[in-house]
Amino acid sequence: MQSLTIKQQSLIAAALALFMILTRSPGVPGTELLHSGSWAVFFAAGVYLTSALALPALLLLAFVLDAMALGWSGVSAYCFTPAYGMLIPAYGCLWAAGRWYAGQHRFAMRTLLPLVASALIAAIACEAFASGGFYWLSERFAQPSLGEFMAREAQYFPAYLATLLFWIGAGALIHVGVVTARSGAASDAASS
Repeated sequence: MQSLTIKQQSLIAAALALFMILTRSPGVPGTELLHSGSWAVFFAAGVYLTSALALPALLLLAFVLDAMALGWSGVSAYCFTPAYGMLIPAYGCLWAAGRWYAGQHRFAMRTLLPLVASALIAAIACEAFASGGFYWLSERFAQPSLGEFMAREAQYFPAYLATLLFWIGAGALIHVGVVTARSGAASDAASS
C-alpha cells in the first residue's frame, strides 16, 4: 500500500468512524437499511491507518456506541455479557488481516485474490471469537454443544460474511475511483 500522509489517514479515520456511527447506531434516521459496517471498518483501518492508536480508538468507539444504544436507545442488553470482551480479539483479527493485506496491495487486478483471501480468513476468525465467544461464554444457552453452535453458524454467518464482503467491495470501488481520479489529475497537471 502506498504510504498515506497523516492528513490523508486522519480523513480516512474520520470517515471510518462516521461510517461506524451510521451503521452501528440504532435509531439514526435514514440508516435503517444499512447493515453494520463495523467488521469492514476494522479491516479498512488495518489497511489504511498505521497509527498504533487506530485499533484501540475504534474498539472504544464501538463500545461507546453499544453502551449508548443500551442506555438511550432502548436496545436489549441480551448480547452484553462477559462474552462481550471477545469482540476485542474478533475485531483485532479483522484489523490484523487488513494490515497484512496492506503489505500485499498493488494497484492491479492480481491484488483481488489476497484481498478476498484475507477478508475470508479474517471473517472466519472474527466470527469464531465473536459468535463463538457469545455462544460458549455468555451463559445464554442451557446446553451448549458443538452441533448446535455449527447449526447457528450455518444460519447466521453467511449474512455477516456477505455484509463484510459488500462493504469491502464498496470500499475497493471507492479506492479505485480515488486513485484513478488522482492519477488523472496528476497526468493533466504534468501535460499542462
